[in-house]
Amino acid sequence: MNAAILSASGTIIKQMQVNILPIHFKFNGSELASPKDQQSFMYNNTVYVPLRFIAYALDKSVQWDTASKTVTIAEPTAHERIQIEEFKLNAELKSTTQSVTQVEKVKTQKINASNAVITYVIDGKKLDPNASKSGYLVNNALFVPIRFLSEAVGHQVNWDAKSFTVTANTKDYVEKDKDTTSPNKETGTDTQKGDQTGNGKDTTAPGGATGGTGGNGDGKPNNALYDTITSKAKSGLEALQSSTEDQFYALAKKYVNTTDAAEKTKIKQEGQQLLDSTTSKFNGIVSSTKKQLESNGFSTDVIKEYQAEFDNQVKLGKKILGDMVD
Repeated sequence: MNAAILSASGTIIKQMQVNILPIHFKFNGSELASPKDQQSFMYNNTVYVPLRFIAYALDKSVQWDTASKTVTIAEPTAHERIQIEEFKLNAELKSTTQSVTQVEKVKTQKINASNAVITYVIDGKKLDPNASKSGYLVNNALFVPIRFLSEAVGHQVNWDAKSFTVTANTKDYVEKDKDTTSPNKETGTDTQKGDQTGNGKDTTAPGGATGGTGGNGDGKPNNALYDTITSKAKSGLEALQSSTEDQFYALAKKYVNTTDAAEKTKIKQEGQQLLDSTTSKFNGIVSSTKKQLESNGFSTDVIKEYQAEFDNQVKLGKKILGDMVD
């Protein structure tokens, strides 16, 4: 039988034996780590996850009214969006060594929690509380059933019990992904169609028609020098992105925390200068990489991938700058 106590606010807190789960949270292609004191758990065969963490990961704001036990989920304001982007930056796992591994096991543990029958207001629409939407307050954080999250944050949230993985994508990300995987997009399969005589020659990968190293089936040459060139470019671009993100979100945080109009204007100018500087550095890396690829007879298709990713990052930066209102 679970032990129960009464908190100072009159809420009944009970001790529950739960299974702590080593969950992977994958949002928009990136893996995020929930706060260390907000570990997801399974209770009575239901998986509970931290609502605020999930909502922020999917670009939603969350407000919790303790007195009425009401959760309000909505599109974020300009300031909230900046804070959410900073939150996601800090939560993102930068390398696979940081990632939750499958070696970790489910742990049985006792926690103190209070049941919360919650009223939800989602994008202005009120939902009456019922058993399927009830959650638990653990260390002042609200946990809700994973099956409820699709309705709560307005996106499809998938749960893979075998790998302990929660996967969800925003609408903008899904639409972008569709664009990059459309049937009209050139793929490795297209480049291997062969010539008009049907002899199956690869006429696009370096050496494909002349007895060289050829392709590896995905439209990219199977060549150590090619890998060296593109790996160096990728490392440089990742370092540039990391440095720019750190500086940009530091400026955003500084902007949010100041009330001086002149200082706000100055911060916005610094943000624009940072974008301009980053663009210049990006162009330098790409130009050098393209010359190396061309001089060795390699395809430069990878440059399009670099440019597309960079354009998305710049778009996000400009969006945040636009949300900064003097």
